[in-house]
Amino acid sequence: MDKFLVPAERWQQIASANSCHLAVEQKASRPVSVRTAEYGGFLYTAFGALHGPFGEARKPYVDAYRLLPASMYTGETTLAYHDEEAIRAGQRDRGDHSGLIVSVKGKLMVCAERVRFLMDLPGTRPLSLAEATAYDEGERMIGWRALWYGGKEPEWFSLRGHPVAVYRGHKTLDDDRAVLLWKHDGAIHELGIDDDVLLDGVDRERVPVASNVQLALF
Repeated sequence: MDKFLVPAERWQQIASANSCHLAVEQKASRPVSVRTAEYGGFLYTAFGALHGPFGEARKPYVDAYRLLPASMYTGETTLAYHDEEAIRAGQRDRGDHSGLIVSVKGKLMVCAERVRFLMDLPGTRPLSLAEATAYDEGERMIGWRALWYGGKEPEWFSLRGHPVAVYRGHKTLDDDRAVLLWKHDGAIHELGIDDDVLLDGVDRERVPVASNVQLALF
């Protein structure tokens, strides 16, 4: 399986092509209508994504298939997203959707080569510390900050120039959490940073932060 490391902003676009929820609602003998994303001149659709913190040892990823027009695909094809009989008979591996005929805006395409898109850090212009601090202060009274770190001031570090807020002393889990703040399409986004990542700061220390649980969608 080919693997591509793509910036976080590009990864989000590809992750939005996850069509597993559409596939499980497939009508019998009808091709699945899928979402797509473009990369390197090809269209891709995805049937699995792993979300979670960015780390050195593991990164969020999207499992996708390069799509080819049905007329250009030479292998065996199927209309069944999940064919339990074929799996039991050893004719198809569980989770393998190679050869699946799908519909892209009414055009028949086939899931060809399976690839994995790994998330890299954002390639966007880093936020200034002032921008990051203002966002953090505005958001800290709601969501997970209010629930986990109410009243706590973060320590600030950086990663490839991007500001990273480190909240210490989770009152329930008794650990820390690091979040990289970045901006894309006019909105500020948050990316959890795993504890195996070396953060830059005033003292250049390694910062221990939580290994947050990852969420798999298949």
